[in-house]
Amino acid sequence: MNQKPFVLPLETPMGKYFYEVNRNEIVAVNDDLFECIKKALSSEDGNLLDVPENVMAQYKELRECGYLSSNHVQEVIHPATESLPELLDRGLEKITLQVTQGCNLRCKYCIYSENSNHEQRSHSSNTMSLETAKKAILFYREHSRDKDRAIIGFYGGEPLLAFPLIVESVKYAEEIFAGVDISFNITTNATLLTDEIIDFLLDHHFKLTFSLDGPKEVQDKNRIFANGSGSYDMVMRNINRIYEKDPEALKGALVSMVIDQEQGYRDILPLFDEPALKNLDLVFTMVEEDSTIKMPSPQYSEEFNYEMFVAFVDRIRGSAEVSEDKYNKLMVETIKAVDKELDSFARIVLTPSTAPSGPCIPGKLKLFIDCFGNFYPCEKVDENEGAVIGTVDTGFDIEKVSKVLNVGSIGADDCKSCWAFSLCNICVKRSSENKSLSLERRRKSCQETRSSAYGSIMDKIVLFEDKRHMRKMNRLSRGE
Repeated sequence: MNQKPFVLPLETPMGKYFYEVNRNEIVAVNDDLFECIKKALSSEDGNLLDVPENVMAQYKELRECGYLSSNHVQEVIHPATESLPELLDRGLEKITLQVTQGCNLRCKYCIYSENSNHEQRSHSSNTMSLETAKKAILFYREHSRDKDRAIIGFYGGEPLLAFPLIVESVKYAEEIFAGVDISFNITTNATLLTDEIIDFLLDHHFKLTFSLDGPKEVQDKNRIFANGSGSYDMVMRNINRIYEKDPEALKGALVSMVIDQEQGYRDILPLFDEPALKNLDLVFTMVEEDSTIKMPSPQYSEEFNYEMFVAFVDRIRGSAEVSEDKYNKLMVETIKAVDKELDSFARIVLTPSTAPSGPCIPGKLKLFIDCFGNFYPCEKVDENEGAVIGTVDTGFDIEKVSKVLNVGSIGADDCKSCWAFSLCNICVKRSSENKSLSLERRRKSCQETRSSAYGSIMDKIVLFEDKRHMRKMNRLSRGE
């Protein structure tokens, strides 16, 4: 019987560890035990010979406590698979309507650009009909009966190109959701805002998300009009119109930033010196090519890593506060994202039948409906047939939903033997290709995913080591 432990050995200048895959846990060990574990991993069957008796006793004790397990998942299947019909029947959280595929900008990195993502559709003039919008909203009403609130988003392209449709959709939604707490949101490049549009959005309490990448020189590098001119001046002029009408209206609004890491990290930061943007929240992603994040420039890496180092030092000293009084807005959100990753280390035990941690329940959290009425798990996935999970006319196709949920079964043997099983973030976004789910496409993202998981593990180790060192120094300073 193969006794090879399913672990990842890790070491730093200050200590030796292993990541226990079956428990999603990091364990510190002494040097002798670390070498013993490495020896078990390098042997053909995990059996150990010529190990000192005292070290072997430590090894066996860990195994008796449930560590150094050789257990592997036997069947890759998501535990929610059998419950999909019930989960999707009454519990939808949110829908997002793609009211148009048209856009008045031609951002250089846009996923709908012919040069950016070859598996994604290209720019088009397709627009959702009012009939399709009403079908989508009615479907949502009928499949969110267990929820005490409703959320409807408007997306594009640039959704304000279809402003009349948004007006009619909001009117219809408020009618059929009478008595339900309903809210609306929109993601816009802000170039088409007029007084009429602004008044409508404010009157209906829209949560606003503005696509904005940085100050003028940063924004105008990539976020350009079809004629090549930059968009910053127009965007800021329109956001300032809202701010002048009602500064309170921007509370809860978002800036959605796509970071081009070819530039410097600090080049982005002056954006939030703008008075209208000071109190806006921030979400960000990185520029991708074919669903792979582009490598950062040396300048970006140096500036970003220094800021992160300062933040880590603060944490080591015991400061838990994350505020813009101490860090810039972009670093605040970065720290929150790191904290979220570190908090994901919940103690678990892998069961014989389970799935990697990447996929959510497709469509339940934020069902995306394109302008033709096709259902997708969310707005981030490529709009190809392999990711479609239903339509407004036929409802959810549970078989397709199940395939998307169980994307880990595409190449299940890879997943079963992967140490990052419980830290995996791969979903259908990085697995669909043309008309099907693709193992080749999925494998392209595996190395990036493992690198991210490894980074999270090492972050947790570094924080542990430095806090331990700081406690030791404090004791010495007190003469203990």
